[in-house]
Amino acid sequence: MLTQPIDDSFVAFDFEANLHSPVAYAFGLLGDRWTLRILQNLFTGAKRFDELRNRTQTTRGTLSSRLSHMVSIGLVYKNPHRSQKSIHEYGLTDKGLNLYPTALLFWKWECRWGQGASTLPSALTHSVCGHTFEPLVVCSDCGQEVRSKHCTFELCTLQRHANTPPITLDNRRRRGPAMPLKEETGFHSIEVLGDKWTGLIVSTLWFRERRFDEIVRALNISTNILANRLKLLAEYGILSREVGNPMSNHPIYKLTLKGRDLFGIAMLLHQWGERWVAEASPPTLEVRHRCGAKLRPLVVCSHCAVKIQHREVLSR
Repeated sequence: MLTQPIDDSFVAFDFEANLHSPVAYAFGLLGDRWTLRILQNLFTGAKRFDELRNRTQTTRGTLSSRLSHMVSIGLVYKNPHRSQKSIHEYGLTDKGLNLYPTALLFWKWECRWGQGASTLPSALTHSVCGHTFEPLVVCSDCGQEVRSKHCTFELCTLQRHANTPPITLDNRRRRGPAMPLKEETGFHSIEVLGDKWTGLIVSTLWFRERRFDEIVRALNISTNILANRLKLLAEYGILSREVGNPMSNHPIYKLTLKGRDLFGIAMLLHQWGERWVAEASPPTLEVRHRCGAKLRPLVVCSHCAVKIQHREVLSR
């Protein structure tokens, strides 16, 4: 096992470790704007096909294909309606419900950095303590809030996860500066992370700044795709492009405060991927908190510090 300090010059994630890590598995399954929108609405109570279609503002064909995919990978189940057998209802399996803490972090990020989408709840109430709250990501060992600057990582012996889906590109075309979503989808972050490459690019920047060529080697990504995604992430304010050495023409890329605020989401997805990829497979990457323990992120109520459960959250 090779331990990398935060400020070293090592390319943090090599090609294989990136594409076959638990977080890559998560992005491979969820790195799609429609899948994330559907999950958002399932968490807020939508069940029927037409209800999901109205809320997500997608076409019947797109919704049908995404729901079929989500059923096939075990995120969603499909049952006939009790009184109308020709109508089906959709719900989240344990695998899907396990993403709820991540959805709470998406909400928190949106409230701070989003584009004012009107469909998001304005506040969340924890029924256990009765107070409005913000979801906090803490280390389950020491209870301290998790931030990227307080974590280090270890690259482990690589073993490809057999269930890791291939990284494929979202075929969305991007023209001009990134703009807020015209549809009231509720999640500006879907535009940021609803693409498999952007999530992986951000993952290479958690622990130090990078040059363009370092990211190319880390992800084995084509230069034109990387240039496109870096431009997109800069337009969204997720990363900044700066001149490193005045004697060199090679810029460096680093995460902004807005970008670093996605760290909790990424760590929850990493943990989710570890649980649902293959429990017997050794991890390709271990993240350690400054307390010395392997990071096991936990989402708690900011008021009472109790772990948040899906059925204990009320929105308004």
